Amino acid sequence: MRKLTLLMVLMIAFTAAKAQLPSNWTDDSGIETFKESTTVHGGDYSCGVMVMTDVQANCDFANDSPMPVTPGATYKISFWANTSEHVRITAVVDYDAASTEWPGTYVGPATAGWEQYTFEGTIPDGASTGTVRLRFYDVSGFNPPETQYVDDVAFESPIGTPLTVVNGDFETWGGTIGEPSNYPTEFTATASGVDIVLSWVDAVGDPLPGNYLIKASTQDNITPPVDGIYVTDDLNLADGSGAANVAYGEESFLFPGLEPLTTYYFKMFPYNNSGLNVDYKTDGTAPSAQATIGSIVILETQNFDADWGGWTRVSVTGEQEWGRDNTNGINGTACAKMSGFSGGAAQANEDWLISPSMDFTTCNDQIFSFFSAVGYSTPQPQLTVHISTDYDGGGDPSAATWTQLNPMLPVSPPNWVWTNSGVMDVSSFNGDNVHVAFLYISGNDAAATWEIDNVMISGEGEITPEPEPSNYPADFAAAAQGQTINLTWVDATGDVLPEHYLLLGSDADNIVAPQDGQPVENDLDFGDGTAAINISYGTTSFSFAELTGGQTYYFKIFPYNNAGVVIDYKNDGNPPMAQATTDEEVLSLFTDFNEDWGGWTPVSLVGPQTWIRTTEFGIENSPCAKMSGFGSGSAVVNEDWLLSPAYDLAGMDNMVESFYSATKFAGPALRFKVSTNYDGTGNPNDATWDDLTDLAAWSTNNYEWTESGNIDLAAYGGSTVRLAFVYYSSAEQAATWEIDNVLLAPAQVTGEPSNYPTAFAAEAQDQNITITWTDATGDIVPEGYLVMISNADEFTAPVDGTPIADDLDLSDGMGAKNVMPGVQQVNLNDLEANTTYYAVIFPYTNSGTDINYKTDGTAPHTEATTGEAAADLRFTTFNESWENWTPISVVGDQVWGRDNTYGIDGTACARMSGYANDVSNVNEDWLVSPAIDLTGITNAALMFYSAVAYTGDPLQVLVSADYDGSGNLNDFTWDDFTAQAQWPAGDPFWVWTHSGSLSLQDYANQTIWVAFKFISDAVASKTWEVDNIRIQGTSSINDPESYLLDLYPNPAKGLINYDLKEAPTAIDIYSVTGQLVYSAKTPASNGSINLQQMQKGLYLVRFILDEQGTSVVRRIIIE
Repeated sequence: MRKLTLLMVLMIAFTAAKAQLPSNWTDDSGIETFKESTTVHGGDYSCGVMVMTDVQANCDFANDSPMPVTPGATYKISFWANTSEHVRITAVVDYDAASTEWPGTYVGPATAGWEQYTFEGTIPDGASTGTVRLRFYDVSGFNPPETQYVDDVAFESPIGTPLTVVNGDFETWGGTIGEPSNYPTEFTATASGVDIVLSWVDAVGDPLPGNYLIKASTQDNITPPVDGIYVTDDLNLADGSGAANVAYGEESFLFPGLEPLTTYYFKMFPYNNSGLNVDYKTDGTAPSAQATIGSIVILETQNFDADWGGWTRVSVTGEQEWGRDNTNGINGTACAKMSGFSGGAAQANEDWLISPSMDFTTCNDQIFSFFSAVGYSTPQPQLTVHISTDYDGGGDPSAATWTQLNPMLPVSPPNWVWTNSGVMDVSSFNGDNVHVAFLYISGNDAAATWEIDNVMISGEGEITPEPEPSNYPADFAAAAQGQTINLTWVDATGDVLPEHYLLLGSDADNIVAPQDGQPVENDLDFGDGTAAINISYGTTSFSFAELTGGQTYYFKIFPYNNAGVVIDYKNDGNPPMAQATTDEEVLSLFTDFNEDWGGWTPVSLVGPQTWIRTTEFGIENSPCAKMSGFGSGSAVVNEDWLLSPAYDLAGMDNMVESFYSATKFAGPALRFKVSTNYDGTGNPNDATWDDLTDLAAWSTNNYEWTESGNIDLAAYGGSTVRLAFVYYSSAEQAATWEIDNVLLAPAQVTGEPSNYPTAFAAEAQDQNITITWTDATGDIVPEGYLVMISNADEFTAPVDGTPIADDLDLSDGMGAKNVMPGVQQVNLNDLEANTTYYAVIFPYTNSGTDINYKTDGTAPHTEATTGEAAADLRFTTFNESWENWTPISVVGDQVWGRDNTYGIDGTACARMSGYANDVSNVNEDWLVSPAIDLTGITNAALMFYSAVAYTGDPLQVLVSADYDGSGNLNDFTWDDFTAQAQWPAGDPFWVWTHSGSLSLQDYANQTIWVAFKFISDAVASKTWEVDNIRIQGTSSINDPESYLLDLYPNPAKGLINYDLKEAPTAIDIYSVTGQLVYSAKTPASNGSINLQQMQKGLYLVRFILDEQGTSVVRRIIIE
């Protein structure tokens, strides 16, 4: 069987690049380093590291200078890192005569600034020298390349005695390499099916290139790159252009899955260095090539991104079967996946993945290709590939005749390297019922994991193009809003529907219809007076933004079918035309900090830290302004201003300010201020500033970019103003704040929403209420919803122009919550017992003084009544101990532990991960409660908070009534409550999520145990955290509530008094988020608690009555 070996390997991303290296360091094939002078922790330079692959074993960065060490001595390794959103870093020591110890701890991902990594250990026996090595790891969502920065690598042994990590501060570099002398030669492009293979002979001369940039286009219009602007990979040519970076020495590259009957153009540019130091050769004539994809018939193509697409899974032996992995396919997409490893051991399996039937009589010269990846491979691949002409499409595949094919398959290690099969000639198989299949067979001795993606079977033949669409779309219209024009239409109808539309625009009434056979490339830049965009059928709107003010723009829309040289436009008759004139431009000042400070000025009044510009942690990984008062391992007192230039608002009485903020860590809030008398010099505190902080919406944590909304500056019309972001930190707390996309512009006002939301309802469970609805529809959809809550059925409708802030403290009987569209839910927890709460909802548009509520007609209304007051039968925070919970490890070396830092509000929590020693490990680990006696308890319920990171199995929450506190946990009956609980949604990192109330009423008058069960395998392991586990109920026997005689005054200002029947074992006070703010051991049965050091608000007082944790909880209000 013929196999075209030219297509053996797909270059998914940059490989084996020649990096710009710091002295005394070596890199790896999966990373590229460069000299960085802006994002620096100490000194003049740091080391930038571009992570180009998810193959972690190819992402090492090692120092080459050994340090003397002594076996048995302690050591500490540390470095500073500034990581991207989806990369984390660890450090190890490589010894001359001992094994490397992998710490299993990391810095990152998404540090959004400099953070220090440290690890302490003991020098192993046999070692006499050691060298430092950093390794970079991808996490879920990784999309290469992603850039990190490292600096100030240090090593101590014994701890307290520094040893020299040569050039650990990255101040010494070999220098950048100059522009390559020559271009490569013999550059050719060859079409093969729907792929194009490029080949060349490497450039010669001095200096040689480290890499090549290949630019691709469907038009012969490729422009050269610009020095200092690194062009990243773009292998999707669907928009008419693309790019690929290829290492010197490769001499070939593949662009896959291109359009039939389309010509593609390519140019090559050799270069050296990377990042801001990239130096392209662009003089003279760059090598160019072109190739045309022929008349290719696609018999079957499948990437498994959406579903199985007609492929059939047949499991002959074993319980495991083919599944879809949604994140680990090519470029982070889905793929097909099969493993016979389960329950900590290899299992015997025979499983088939079979294509739909294909008719080979419709074309000739059929070829077959795919990509595969493997983890934990076996000596003989457990995956084979077959083809059949007599499979009946169902039942046992062994009843058909299958011929085994001979593709290129990967081997591991390294694991998970996507490898192209090569192009397999399958033209000798005839008939109208051809199937291909992937067959996986594993035994009890070993079971690899195989993944399949981007399957393609095609042939050469006549393509029957779709005819020209029958009709144009209807109701084509253009409407201007500021400097944006919004186009809308109704899809075309008729016998032949279009596949796409071509929108043409011009600043003159001179649009010429497109010609059949000549595709028009997307062009959204009206700089030359024209623009174009291709849009799929079914999309009925498009907007052109940032147009010239006061300019009339003209548009026409043309439906079409097919692509390439057979593209067929409907261009007869009168195509729909529309025009609109943009509003005259007024003052609009936008600062994104991408190139410079944009006229803003950092002013440091107190402390060594100051506002800086980061290079990639802003919105869409662009630069942003950033301030942190954390330095040298601790918080530092700071006062730092970020001041705008002067803005003259003469004649402007409708200006608004907006920006995006992101924050992490505890500390004073960032302030936003405006002044009309600061002259830009001297101490800004000497001027008068209006504090507008409370008019903005702010980020709350986890570096979540949050839009401020429009801050009304109408009161400053006619004045010259300066704006300021003011940062404060103390010796105890120093938050990190980031600011981006600051905009001063006229208010853009949207009309009142057309309709109210529907299905507005409330449901109570114990002392919690969940309010839900279905978002409103109509011509003007809401930009937000105001949900108002009260314990009295009396509401005053909100007033336009007066926003109502969030207030979920219902201790005064009233509350409110602003909710974005799409959320459709508000959760109210820990409400008063036996109380009816009422709610209404008002949709709105705009913000600030332009907020426009819908209040006409009747606003949706609902109500729900909470149940009996429930006492805390057990409330576990893990703050000081396990509190009688028991970690039990059934499988694996990893166990549940207490993390003292990352619980709610920075307290302790329970934490479990199966990831250690640089790999995911097979684990089954339980965290089991003490016995909980529900005798005489009604309305018992379980609640907790959970947080998660990385990929792997879900955490389970289980309840047993027959477990006796000992023995094999799996020998007992455990009821699974996992599906009833709420867990962190999407792909969050450490977002604490309330479980909701899980009813335990079925266990009345029984003794139960609650357990969290953790599972991981050798492929993936999530890290789970659990905190603030609460088990509540109403007791009629030995009611703990009867022990509390009085708690007064409530609300309180300075002291609050308590009176109990008996002395408690402890009194704890928590914030409503679960943070412990006060604790007293063995207090008297009555006394007073000093509240003067606590901030105003709602708190929970917990009286612990005995060693078993029986407690009484009361809400108090501090005024």
